[in-house]
Amino acid sequence: MPGDDHSFTTTGQVHGEAKYIAPLLGDIAAQASEADRTRSVSSGVITAIKKNDIMRMSASREIAGLEESIVAIANELRAIAPRCGSTAWCLWNHLCVFHHFAGVLGPANAPFLADIVSQREWVCFPAGASSEVTAVDDGGKTILSGVAAFGSGGRYSDWAGVVFVKDGVKLPQFTLVDLRHQKVRIKETWNGSALRASATDHIYYDGVDVPRERVVPSPAKYRAFYRRQDYPMIHHRYREDWVAISVMWLGAMATGVAQASFDDTAQNIRDRIAIFGTRMVEKPTIHVNLGRARALINAATDTVYAAMAETDARIAARVVPTEGDYFRQTSAGMQAVLFCDEAMRLILRVLGGNGLREGTDFERRYRDFQAMPLHINGHVEAAGIAGDREGALFRTAYQRTGVLTDRAMTQSDAWRMLQRRALNAGIPTAVCNHTFRATGITAYLENAGSLENAQAMAAHESPRTTKLYDRTDDQITLDEVEKIGI
Repeated sequence: MPGDDHSFTTTGQVHGEAKYIAPLLGDIAAQASEADRTRSVSSGVITAIKKNDIMRMSASREIAGLEESIVAIANELRAIAPRCGSTAWCLWNHLCVFHHFAGVLGPANAPFLADIVSQREWVCFPAGASSEVTAVDDGGKTILSGVAAFGSGGRYSDWAGVVFVKDGVKLPQFTLVDLRHQKVRIKETWNGSALRASATDHIYYDGVDVPRERVVPSPAKYRAFYRRQDYPMIHHRYREDWVAISVMWLGAMATGVAQASFDDTAQNIRDRIAIFGTRMVEKPTIHVNLGRARALINAATDTVYAAMAETDARIAARVVPTEGDYFRQTSAGMQAVLFCDEAMRLILRVLGGNGLREGTDFERRYRDFQAMPLHINGHVEAAGIAGDREGALFRTAYQRTGVLTDRAMTQSDAWRMLQRRALNAGIPTAVCNHTFRATGITAYLENAGSLENAQAMAAHESPRTTKLYDRTDDQITLDEVEKIGI
């Protein structure tokens, strides 16, 4: 009968189906279990991917790319992730770091990058904590020696980005190295990631020479440079921060994993019989848990895709991103992951003990899902202070240079910074640091989150304290929160 269709219309929907990788999805899914066992994605799948235009999606037309939108790339990764998390992870890494490489190498290296893109060659960026690469100049060459760690997809890659230090040069340098060079050695390892076939390899450089014209500075505060209108870029899209984009794409991948898990579960329980002969679809708790999971997946998808659509609109209009945009992007991606994490736990509750039976699709997706968010780049990497283990995490800046000092921010520093940001954003309402906590808790509860989980995330001893931050029902709560002084 008309009206009995419970599917969703797609009019106005931001997320969509994969376009380029669609013909390979069946093969990617078919080798997922074997990839787990061997710790490597199938060579046949890797060969097919390298012939696919997904490799060119994050490159602009100036360098032989497709110049696809951030949303379109997310759709591809979202489709791959539930089929094989490791394949999605390695491709995600390629697409993210190429965006970064195009920004840092700049217009002078556009012909070189165009050659890589036109041949659909794979790039990686091993730069883990144990990396140590040094260099010396020899005529028109720069000679690299050392090791770089955590090269996701290293064994599949043709090129690797290298950050290194050079004698007599204070600022770190960057270049791309051809991994087919006879003095490059790739040690296949799996020590760096919980995704079983993520290929987090070590790459050794034993006196590898690269042209000096391909060596460029690698400033820690690259975002500040990219946001200057007079700073030369290959394309405006590369002014957007690659880490922020990577987090949004990771959030999109999370929604793909959660959506596939939800669909499979909803389909498979229709004929299942629970204890005492009760049909599972007749149990009220099943409907409650799946209903909450559905709401969370919807909220996650809408949240991260809205941020990506904003990014695409900004690129199209050639608007220079701000630091606020960066935090909007990263928070949207991480919020999507959090929503999907709770949805996956609700789905596991429906499946019961069978859900984590080894070798099932859900067990693999659940395990991969728990592993992926652990590698989101955090504040210490973005701030360039990862090496200072004893220093303060949140620091003051020297005057208005954007350069961090070694002095920790005080409560009053944080409050003054917040007032400046609110004023710049045109927010007339009085705000304080607690406003963010209240907003976060309210948004979480409005999207089917539980008070108990909100209490845990806020580290409150009592749910009554958490309730003070809940604006869903009582506007007075906001007034009470704003009374909290700094």
